[in-house]
Amino acid sequence: MAGFFHRHVWQHVLRHPVAVLFALFVHVVFIAILVVSFDWSEPAEMPGPEVEVVQAVAVDEARVERELQRLKEAERQRRQRARALEERRRKEERRLARLKEEREAERRRQAELERQRKAKARAERERLARLKKEKEELEAQRRAEEARVRELEAQRRAEEERARLAEQQRREEELRRALEEEARAREAEARARAQAAEVSRYRDLVYAEVYRAWIPPKSAPVGMNATVEVRLIPSGEAVSVTITRSSGNEIFDRSVKAAIRKASPLPVPPADSGLFDQFRELTLKLTKRPNA
Repeated sequence: MAGFFHRHVWQHVLRHPVAVLFALFVHVVFIAILVVSFDWSEPAEMPGPEVEVVQAVAVDEARVERELQRLKEAERQRRQRARALEERRRKEERRLARLKEEREAERRRQAELERQRKAKARAERERLARLKKEKEELEAQRRAEEARVRELEAQRRAEEERARLAEQQRREEELRRALEEEARAREAEARARAQAAEVSRYRDLVYAEVYRAWIPPKSAPVGMNATVEVRLIPSGEAVSVTITRSSGNEIFDRSVKAAIRKASPLPVPPADSGLFDQFRELTLKLTKRPNA
């Protein structure tokens, strides 16, 4: 029975901590007033009961203080647990709200995907129908084109046969002309080689005559050279001598011009050979040789 009474009291205290604290505070104040108003001027011959009362009051105050502290701590813990529960409740509400939003977003996404799928399926059906129609049209065009190609192929073979015969005749004619031209070319090449050899021979003769007549300055170094242009007449006489590229040494240039005049008339091809035109204006380059 006593245990049940104590449990009932503590449950009441936990449910109504503020009221309990207020009642305890009133009791403590009442006890304090009693202590303060107690008559301390009684005869000294009664010290025993006075000490007991003071001790009892002090013990009760300490017990009450401890009980108040315990109740305050219990109330603090209860409020802390309540705040924690409230925070968990709010977090759970926010989590549920997020889940709800996510489910709604997922529902909308799935609905959009379904709409897109249906639209794609419809577009694909339309595309296939269009492709089928185009295929049928292309097939009809292909058959018509094949008939036209067969007709053109027959015409082409006939044209090719005519062209083959004409090409054969043309090639035969070209071959004949080519053989004739090749023969003429060989003849012309032979003449050209002969003329080139003759021109080279006469140029060598001219250089030999000029070098025999040339006395270059002793002070001129080996390798010094000058280029001169000589105008000749069919007899080989030099009618003009012009330095076109000087050696840089006036004495050397004068010796070159003097050698050409001294060697004149120069050996040139006969006028009726058709080669003299290549000697009418002749460019010579004289270079001082060792031991010259």
